[in-house]
Amino acid sequence: MCLLTPFYKDPEDEDYTLTIPQSGKVATLPIFAQMGSLNIFGICQGLQEYKYYDLRTTSVTASAIADDLDAFPKAQIILLLSGKDSRTEKKTIFGYYVPLLEIKHAPFLFQLSDTSDSFLGNGPRPGHELDGGELIIGQRGNGAALMLRQDSKRAIVSHNVSTQFEPMYAANTWRGDWQIEFHVEEIELWMLPEDEEEDEEADEEENGEKVEEEDESR
Repeated sequence: MCLLTPFYKDPEDEDYTLTIPQSGKVATLPIFAQMGSLNIFGICQGLQEYKYYDLRTTSVTASAIADDLDAFPKAQIILLLSGKDSRTEKKTIFGYYVPLLEIKHAPFLFQLSDTSDSFLGNGPRPGHELDGGELIIGQRGNGAALMLRQDSKRAIVSHNVSTQFEPMYAANTWRGDWQIEFHVEEIELWMLPEDEEEDEEADEEENGEKVEEEDESR
């Protein structure tokens, strides 16, 4: 993985280049490392900070965040929500990982603070929807789900093991049933664009195969 490059490359190698992405407000280098430990790929220089919202000084709706998630249907998207637990005031960070479309892996939810965990996905993109002005990632009351309120300033994460049935994002049995509500202070989105060169090569190969098939059928 790109983030681990400094550990197995010689910095004095002339061909060596550091490929760690530039830190953001939420996604610091330790956060990138933590995401890498949860099998979030593409943590490299190509990863770009796509959008940042400071909810303490500005306002943004959940529908706008949904639009941000859907703006690049083939790209890798990482959504980070950072704030404080409404009950304990502890630092709280949850995220949503949508892999590159070409990889064909399921999106998943994850938690970075005050513990580290992931809630594996069982379905294809997009894995989220806008319902009544709220952004719902997952399914209400089934497995793990994140609900971002209309004004994006509050979020609820539910984790239901006892009643889950074929959930979009699986709750982890060892953690039992729980729910967290937190005040969202910052929202950060990161994007890894699709590889346009690979797409062009794939299109050329596909077109070439079609030409060959047409020639053979004549």
